[in-house]
Amino acid sequence: MKRERRAVKLGHGCKRITGKGATHVIFKAECTSPDGAILGLHTQDEIVAAMGASNLSRQQQSLGTPSMPPPLH
Repeated sequence: MKRERRAVKLGHGCKRITGKGATHVIFKAECTSPDGAILGLHTQDEIVAAMGASNLSRQQQSLGTPSMPPPLH
């Protein structure tokens, strides 16, 4: 019983030192608008929308490219 309590206490100390298991809130993010200006994002909705737009544009970069020519199949 004492050994288990000691192990739990040691584990909590290790987590506190390494910072694992803690969730940190993001209060601010910056992104670049299409015209090149830097925008400050301060709410979760703004940050999530900017991340979604960035991911979508990155994933659609090869959308209009032709497939490989026949010898490379």
